[in-house]
Amino acid sequence: PLYIHLIRDGRDVAASFKKTLVGEKHVYYLAQVWKNNYQKAKRVENQVGIARCLTIQYEQLISAPAEVLNQINAFLGIQIDESAFEFFNSEESKATAAAGTRWQNLTQPILSGNTKKFMSAFTPEEIAIFERVAGAELEACGYARVTPPNDVPFTPEEIETFSALNESMKRVVQQAGELEVDRLCRIQRNALLNELHAFSKD
Repeated sequence: PLYIHLIRDGRDVAASFKKTLVGEKHVYYLAQVWKNNYQKAKRVENQVGIARCLTIQYEQLISAPAEVLNQINAFLGIQIDESAFEFFNSEESKATAAAGTRWQNLTQPILSGNTKKFMSAFTPEEIAIFERVAGAELEACGYARVTPPNDVPFTPEEIETFSALNESMKRVVQQAGELEVDRLCRIQRNALLNELHAFSKD
């Protein structure tokens, strides 16, 4: 198999997941998830060889989609034309967008300016926490830090505080009425994911 690794600024990923029904909510844990996923992808790349892996930055994808499409075509040995950029008109995109607020952008053209959302979504302290957890990985991907480098591990007491806040934030999101459609749609999705996880352990 060939692998395409799509990387996005982890701070923007965290800002997005902070608003969703599932997953961690405190920036410390969101940073841990992004960091771990990045490290897993790099391990796959090391195991299978760089010739079978193509890394694409989300920011490049939305700013120069035609260029990235050419890279994908060359890597996979196929020919997808630029009509793919009309995805937002498809019935599949419309149906998926109707499944929950997280997917509504699927009915819009590529959002070329959809970057650095974390600057308004997080406080300076939250950005500093993310960069303290995953600053080295951000820099490895070409993303500059906003705060001065500080990779000193957090104390157990600090992590305990983060954990309590994380659970509280999860409860608030779970009770959000506007996410009810997401909640109902995820029942079937979660069943499929559980089946896939069980299969991968066999």
